[in-house]
Amino acid sequence: MFFALLRTTPAQTIPKELWGKWIVRREVPTTTISCWGEEEAKTLIGTQIEYSLSFFRWHKIVTKNPTAEITILTAEQFHDENSGKGTNSSQVTFRQLGIQTDKATEVVIQHPAANITSATTEIPGDNVLIKDKNTIIFSVCSLYFEAKRVPQPSVSRLRVPHPWHLVFQGCGFRFNFTRHVRSSARESRAFTVDAYHTSSQPPESGFDSA
Repeated sequence: MFFALLRTTPAQTIPKELWGKWIVRREVPTTTISCWGEEEAKTLIGTQIEYSLSFFRWHKIVTKNPTAEITILTAEQFHDENSGKGTNSSQVTFRQLGIQTDKATEVVIQHPAANITSATTEIPGDNVLIKDKNTIIFSVCSLYFEAKRVPQPSVSRLRVPHPWHLVFQGCGFRFNFTRHVRSSARESRAFTVDAYHTSSQPPESGFDSA
């Protein structure tokens, strides 16, 4: 688990920076000593984490109306609080996690004790470092994982054709062509044709509106 030392805000809702869905992409190599093995670690890869104003979810485990604490940690403080003191003890640093800055934002989400495995009461994603706007780092049993934001579907601008009106007169008829606009993904080709007979004689020729 991460520990907050530098500056912690009072408990609040999950910050907007985390809202959305995230996919656990990989385990981040570190020199930590873990209570999990490779088999347990593999079960997290590809799973989904979701944050919102009203809930926090990992896989099928949902915490409703969670509160969160936000802390700014320095690289030194993070290392000291998450590493052992001996030469051969568990070690983790910002550099190992791919964090290039000397400070990072930590978000800790409060929730009832979970039973993911008998080794921990943590829920994956309940304690994260924000690496950048699309990447977070979290740990379970001192193993570290990277999750990537799921992109929101882009909303393409609908190309709406312009309507037009054309008047044509000939062969004793007056024709009004009107092109209609429809709100659809495909360009509309609907027309209205109004014909006005201007003489008593039928027209000698017609027209092709294809």
